[in-house]
Amino acid sequence: MQNDMELSSYIEQQKQTRKKRVFAVEWKGRKVWVKQSEQHIQSVWHKLGDVVASITSNPLFTSTVSEGGVAALKDEIRRLQVLRSKGVAVPAVLASGDDWFAIEDAGIALHHILQGKQHEYSASEQQEILQQAAYALAKLHHNGRWHGRPALRDILWNGFNIVFIDFEEDLAAKISPLDCMVRDLFLLIHGLYRYLPEDSTLVLDVWRTYQRNAPRDVWLATCHLAGRMGWIFQAARLLKGVGGHDVKQTYATLKFLRKQAE
Repeated sequence: MQNDMELSSYIEQQKQTRKKRVFAVEWKGRKVWVKQSEQHIQSVWHKLGDVVASITSNPLFTSTVSEGGVAALKDEIRRLQVLRSKGVAVPAVLASGDDWFAIEDAGIALHHILQGKQHEYSASEQQEILQQAAYALAKLHHNGRWHGRPALRDILWNGFNIVFIDFEEDLAAKISPLDCMVRDLFLLIHGLYRYLPEDSTLVLDVWRTYQRNAPRDVWLATCHLAGRMGWIFQAARLLKGVGGHDVKQTYATLKFLRKQAE
């Protein structure tokens, strides 16, 4: 990382008036994103999730809340630099301070693309971009790496390529590499159903693209995990009409993955 001292000084000034943890600044004609450290508190529910994950051998229940703070911020900088050195599409870290770092703007988040924000994307454009996202995640897994929590807001499209952001959580300290990848794939499908209908063919396109390019054991393990979540599937089926987004997404995701296992 080449720490731009002029940019660093400018960001230190901007921090004094910015209230958000993550904010954007304009710098020499381009957008730069600044992320500040934040101390996290693991609630009793997070701890309970870890217990349930251990008992059920289900990585989806594993808490992703890190302790945060400066140490977590430095770890994220390190992960971004390592991933970038390995050819993974992540933004360059442009500068950093004692409790912040700055990255280049890397595009528009997938959830904005599916919502049609900032630009109206045709069905064929959405299909191509989502297939690129599936391929990028598959490539990440094929190289023995993972994201940890690939929410659609953390997967960006820059007009040419998919770029991953937000590597704050380090799940490898809690679960195996395979479980990290299974969690990635499950959460990608789950995230898509937030914005796509249950019968969307785009989800199948994403799945098939991933399946063709990823390690076989990852998608097989993901299907197996969905098959073991029978009681959650039935509960979500019963409650999907009255439940919120998470219930509907969970039902659609488990229905889809269980079908792929047939």
